[in-house]
Amino acid sequence: MQLQRDCFARRRLTISTDILKNVPFDDLELGMEASETRLCHADDLYVFAKTSGNFNPMHQPEADGYKDGEPESVAPSMWVSSSISAVLGGKLSGPGTLYRDDAQTLRFRARAHASDELTATVRLTEKGADRLAKFDTWVAKADGTVVVEGEAEVFAPEK
Repeated sequence: MQLQRDCFARRRLTISTDILKNVPFDDLELGMEASETRLCHADDLYVFAKTSGNFNPMHQPEADGYKDGEPESVAPSMWVSSSISAVLGGKLSGPGTLYRDDAQTLRFRARAHASDELTATVRLTEKGADRLAKFDTWVAKADGTVVVEGEAEVFAPEK
């Protein structure tokens, strides 16, 4: 399947590090939460297909995966899950955060589709040695339906 979309055009992305703030390990407190909400756009599904190589027709906004006359536009579960990483690396504990090896669990509970509003949330549940921080993680639709949930263990930034 050949996809020709404007969203694949190469663009230089510049991120100002002045707007990214972290929470150093010593400042983390149990129960702290952070969230990020985004709308799943059809173009997100095309970009994910291009970058991951997953061209499953169930995830393509204009493809009819079930052959029932309607496109499914199911957001790939790993695309949905990546929003958890965005919260951990961008908000809590923020820039400088790294996953511990084998330390992300995911349980898929529902499907998300193009046009769904999704909120990824992380909650600090434990602090350990060597700046290890454990979080409960989940992504939910606007109606509260949990799409994916799990746990993440990360090394929080020192400073």
